[in-house]
Amino acid sequence: ANAVDNYMKNDTLALVDYADITTEGKLDVQAVSDAKISNYVGALSVGVGGTAGVGVSATVGLNEIKDEIRAAVTNSKLNLGNPSGIGLNINADGTHAMTNLVLGVGVGASFLAGVEAGAVVGLNDIGGSTVAELLDTDVDTTGSLTVLADDDVIVKSHVGTLSVGAGTAGVGVGAGVNVDDYSRNTRASVRGDKKKA
Repeated sequence: ANAVDNYMKNDTLALVDYADITTEGKLDVQAVSDAKISNYVGALSVGVGGTAGVGVSATVGLNEIKDEIRAAVTNSKLNLGNPSGIGLNINADGTHAMTNLVLGVGVGASFLAGVEAGAVVGLNDIGGSTVAELLDTDVDTTGSLTVLADDDVIVKSHVGTLSVGAGTAGVGVGAGVNVDDYSRNTRASVRGDKKKA
């Protein structure tokens, strides 16, 4: 068996809490995360001779990204300017990219060759959350107010098996399976107290 497990856990936080801020400009609160995993897994068996038996057992590639991204202003009082543009910008932005290649290869060259490539499995699991929040805060601004949560998932996954026999050969190819599980929570919210923009 041949297996690789890549696990990535990041917490990204931008927080203004219990603050009293007065400014003629704008206030930016941004949490940005860019997570990438590239995974290449393979197994190769070669048999050469009068009577060759070649087998490739299970090959597994597992990628996991579990990150929490939060941009928030809570329990605060803000008096902001910037009448020509954004007064308050709360932005949570996440990008999660995976490239997964899992391959099993069996090669036999003989007068009598038995060649078999076993199961090949690719697993991609992306969880966690991307949250932008304005909670229990007084906001007075001459500009606009933006609360934005943006989350992108990009997955490229390739799995397969290959068996080659030369001579009087019995060739078997096992299963190739790819499983993707995406369970991210993306939320932008404004709750509590008064806002004037």
